[in-house]
Amino acid sequence: MRKKILGAVLLMAAIFTAAGTVMAGPLDRFNGRWAGWGRITLDSGRTENMKCVTVFRIGKGGNSAQQSFRCSSESYRFDAKANYKVAGGKVTASWNEAIYAMEGSIAAKMTGSGLQGTIRSTTFAGRIKISHSGRCRQTTVITPRGIEVRSLTVDLKRC
Repeated sequence: MRKKILGAVLLMAAIFTAAGTVMAGPLDRFNGRWAGWGRITLDSGRTENMKCVTVFRIGKGGNSAQQSFRCSSESYRFDAKANYKVAGGKVTASWNEAIYAMEGSIAAKMTGSGLQGTIRSTTFAGRIKISHSGRCRQTTVITPRGIEVRSLTVDLKRC
């Protein structure tokens, strides 16, 4: 009798684990607090290292997320927030940045490793890519055009 009960419990656990994996939302892998280092590169070619932290809070079902993204270097600071929504593999987001008083949008697509697309504001447009390597590492690359920043590349960890 014990073997049958244990077998049933293990079978149910396997079913729920598999169902949880299959039913995971597209943004679930972003969940949590991530911290690490980045590099800002200016059009002049000058670079600075940045300390960065981002926090993703994933909505029910994994199809929405709120993100805070903060970085600071010797000369620059960013304090941005974004609200993401995913439908049919397409990602839309609105964002704002408090220090430079900027706001804009993101239009992207989900990929096997994260998301990639465009980021826009009233003063610049560019590319954004957020990708994962395993469950512990995340890389964000933003390459704007129209402002003095050529790129921002940030490597973050959560494990």
